[in-house]
Amino acid sequence: MTPADWGRLGTVPVHIVVAERGRKRSRTSRGRMLGVRFARVGGVRLVAGEAGSPARAEVGIVVRRLPDDATLSIALDVLRGAQVVTQSVPVQLVGADITSGSHEVVLVDALAPGRYRVRVRLLETVSDGPMQASRVVKVLRRLTL
Repeated sequence: MTPADWGRLGTVPVHIVVAERGRKRSRTSRGRMLGVRFARVGGVRLVAGEAGSPARAEVGIVVRRLPDDATLSIALDVLRGAQVVTQSVPVQLVGADITSGSHEVVLVDALAPGRYRVRVRLLETVSDGPMQASRVVKVLRRLTL
C-alpha cells in the first residue's frame, strides 16, 4: 500500500489492533514528526576561482531552533539551462558548527563568466535515541558570475 501523501506520513492516524491473552484491544494513534525544520537558505553567491582553480559558492544559512544531535549537509549544482555544469563537494556541519551565516562550498570545476542557476540542497538530520529523521530542503536561485 502506498500513502497518498508522503509529506503527511508522520501525522496520519494509524489504527492499531493488539491481540494479547485472547483479547483484542484497538486504538488510534497519531504519528508525530521527529524534529522540526531548523535551517533555510538565506542567499547564494558564486565566486570565480583563481586561474585554473575551481570556483566556489558562499551559501548563507539561517538557523533557528537547532535541536540536539543535529547535522546539516550542504550540496549544490550549478546549471546552465537544464544542463548541470558543475557540482560541489558536499559540506557536512555537525553540532556547534551549524551556525547562521555564510558557509563556503567548493565546486568541482572552474566556471566561465555568464548566467547560471544554482540548485542548493540542505539535508537536515535529527536523531532521537534509536530513531532518526531527515528532511531535504531544495532552493533554486538565478545568479551571474
